[in-house]
Amino acid sequence: MPMFSLKRVVTVFGMSFLVCVNGLSQAPSPQNVQAFSGRWEGRKAMSQRGASCTYSGGPTPYAVVLTINDDRSFIGELLFTEGARKGQKNLSETWMGEILPDLHVRLAAQKKSYCNGEEHTYSVIYSGQFSQKKGKYRLTLKGTDKTCPQMQCVFESILDLEQK
Repeated sequence: MPMFSLKRVVTVFGMSFLVCVNGLSQAPSPQNVQAFSGRWEGRKAMSQRGASCTYSGGPTPYAVVLTINDDRSFIGELLFTEGARKGQKNLSETWMGEILPDLHVRLAAQKKSYCNGEEHTYSVIYSGQFSQKKGKYRLTLKGTDKTCPQMQCVFESILDLEQK
């Protein structure tokens, strides 16, 4: 199969990124990316990457609603995480991103956390790809989550979601 290379500048929340993608020109692609709009559910896994701050939990439930625009940009609104299901305060999270022609995704998630007892607002840049498995659309994303920079709390976050 022929290979292709795509280079594109993407601006998310005022930050510009050069996105370089290499892949198969025969990559699966729906004619209408609005097919990806709707509810996505799955799991979020985190693993420690920073010098301090430990995370002892396993993968947790995660759900988001995506709204895809004609220009392939999208927004996402968090529905719930495991903590919110258990009655803990649900920290808000909003996604803004873009779907590239080969179904790769780059997005910025605006998040809030508590660091040393104070609320901290920050962004996580995720990258990943839409795929199809057994007739269902999937979205896998990976990003670096710096929940508390003052304490060097850094985690790798992986989201594995399926369209509902």
